[in-house]
Amino acid sequence: MKKIIATAIAAAFTAPVMAADVSVGGSLAFILSNTDTAGSTMINDDGNTAFITGTEELEGGMTITGTYAFEDDSGTVANDGSSIVVTGAFGTLGLGDMPGAADSIGDYSDLLATGMGFGADGDDAAVLWTLPIDQVEVNLSYSPDNVDAAVAGGSIQSNVSGVSVEYSANGLSASFASETSTLNDEELSFTTYGVRYSANGITVGFDAASEEADSLNGTATVFNGRTDATAGSGDIDYRGFGASYNMGNVTVAMERQSAEQDTTELSDATGVSVTYAVGGAQFFAANIDDDAANTETMRAGVRYSF
Repeated sequence: MKKIIATAIAAAFTAPVMAADVSVGGSLAFILSNTDTAGSTMINDDGNTAFITGTEELEGGMTITGTYAFEDDSGTVANDGSSIVVTGAFGTLGLGDMPGAADSIGDYSDLLATGMGFGADGDDAAVLWTLPIDQVEVNLSYSPDNVDAAVAGGSIQSNVSGVSVEYSANGLSASFASETSTLNDEELSFTTYGVRYSANGITVGFDAASEEADSLNGTATVFNGRTDATAGSGDIDYRGFGASYNMGNVTVAMERQSAEQDTTELSDATGVSVTYAVGGAQFFAANIDDDAANTETMRAGVRYSF
């Protein structure tokens, strides 16, 4: 009898694990970077990250996926990206450290191998709901007032709500997103749109965004959310353009990103890169000129995803 009870208890604890499809994956990147005004250094462009993922089919046609993320963030281990996602007839509902509505789409101009990227891609959120609509992706995101205890070391922005829509068909994608976040006595409003087209190995993408910080109590201070926008000052306008050509294992790309507030140029960078991909490895080199910062940067490195 004791043996039967022990066997039953063991089965109760092991059955849920055995029912799930568990996998381990991640990515690492190490890059040698040299800037003409600051010298050379070894950096990690993406955040070395490992994921443990479990997926299980539930009753009623639903699927649940749990992801636990470990990220090496400047010498500390964070859980950036840990989440639970449930998929069913209602669409996809994610809780935890999720990409927000704006961060789930767009970034069409992010085509360089390293060192650049569209500067207004939205915040992470605590809840993301994607509606089940063919060819059109509709995302709704939300975070409560306090998210500090949600995911240790995560990047969730508190008190944020957003919506995005993306249409994709025949190599063409177009999107629009809007987010509003509040920090202390300030509100940051953010809108973005973009388009990308891919055919015969050629990809061309464009992004644009505008954000404005408003003081809710009449005091102009600095909003420390996505950017350091000062409440009451002019909108920050972002523009991004990228193009790439894939020739099997080799991809060449160019990218231009700029940000401007009133007449002040915050950034104005142009880059070119070449990437050789084989298996889960990418070997790449890039050159980036930032006219606003008056710097030139050379990068070369390896990225591996497993």
